[in-house]
Amino acid sequence: MKKNILWSLAIALGLFATACVEDDNPDISEHPWNYKLTPVNVGKVPTGILMYNPSSWWSNAQIMRRLEEEYDAETGKYGPYVKVAAGQYELFGTNRDYHEEYAQNLGVIVENVKKAKIDYIITPHISEDRNKMFPNNISAQDTVFINMLSGHTDTLQWKNDGSMGFAIRFNAQNVADGLGCKDNNTLLEDCSPREYRLDNGQTVQVPAREVFLNFVRRLSWFMTESTYFHFHGRPVLVIDGLRQLYSRDPRALYDDMRSIIKNEVGKDVYIIARQTQWTPPARWQHFWIEGHADAVVPEKLTNLENGIGWDRFDLHNILINEHMKVNREYYANCGINYIPSVSPGFSFYVQDGRWDYPIIQPDPQDFRERCWSAKMQLGSQPMVIVDAYNEWNFANAVEPADPEYGNGWGDTYLNIIAEEFGQ
Repeated sequence: MKKNILWSLAIALGLFATACVEDDNPDISEHPWNYKLTPVNVGKVPTGILMYNPSSWWSNAQIMRRLEEEYDAETGKYGPYVKVAAGQYELFGTNRDYHEEYAQNLGVIVENVKKAKIDYIITPHISEDRNKMFPNNISAQDTVFINMLSGHTDTLQWKNDGSMGFAIRFNAQNVADGLGCKDNNTLLEDCSPREYRLDNGQTVQVPAREVFLNFVRRLSWFMTESTYFHFHGRPVLVIDGLRQLYSRDPRALYDDMRSIIKNEVGKDVYIIARQTQWTPPARWQHFWIEGHADAVVPEKLTNLENGIGWDRFDLHNILINEHMKVNREYYANCGINYIPSVSPGFSFYVQDGRWDYPIIQPDPQDFRERCWSAKMQLGSQPMVIVDAYNEWNFANAVEPADPEYGNGWGDTYLNIIAEEFGQ
């Protein structure tokens, strides 16, 4: 009898101890990431949208096939199963001249962007003409495109009536690469001068840093257009590739860019740096933090590439929100504004057939949740950038997809943008 009593007491103590251990363990309901994104009401938010020139994609039959094919993993097909409602349009061609077709195509895009109540279009990368000195150092076809977008197309049936703004985007890395500035061993200040041949046969050498600044100077001329987008009275300039712009003194370089634009336009520029997706902000201390960009926007966070993907595939929207929160808080301590971005999907499969990275198929509810996240993580000067309008080669587009074909969504994404940011 005594033995039974002791045995029962031992069991009771064991159960009590187990209960105590279980009570001390964290419960999944208490995990800080165990939450749902819910609607956020903040009113009208200034919104920009990235645009691409898709001409080269249409000539690639494999890209078009993968874009339009049905998702069927068993047969090795992973397409989004959509067709572009506007067809295989071009915005400018190799003849570098105005064409009614190009203006009409651009007009359709502008009207779609208006449906989304977006404030301004961010151009495809505007390129340098490396063979010509300032002021002829802008790609001729890019100049044609900007002239159409800004409204200098009086001979065409469509032109910007002033209701749609635009801002220029360029890739600093591409310009720096063309000058030989490719890494931290070849700083912009140390690169060889660029040699130009003049019409009279003579040659002239221009220091690499000056060539870069002359490119920025020429870009600034477009900022005087009445349709150029200003944020708090300042013309917006969006720059990619600043993480590869190696300078001995980034603050001096940024200050010179600002000074040149101020001298040409009479206004202080608002520089937005695009940050590689999922990277930590402190990594860019030597670049746009020391250079002191006005704002930073992440590249599309639906891009889950190079080993960063599968651990973010689950709870994807929650992790986007957490990532943007960390970045917003970090940049706020640096005196830099944070601009959230939203994107509908991403797929390397469409571009080149890769299927071993997570494929983020477009889904309206997921996109709407990302809009809620963006409104939760607005910086001190609120703005949102949609990334992107028509990046079809990566299945990343809010542009209407034919609703009569496959998973086509029509105006669904445009309407979501209008509802979330345009009210």
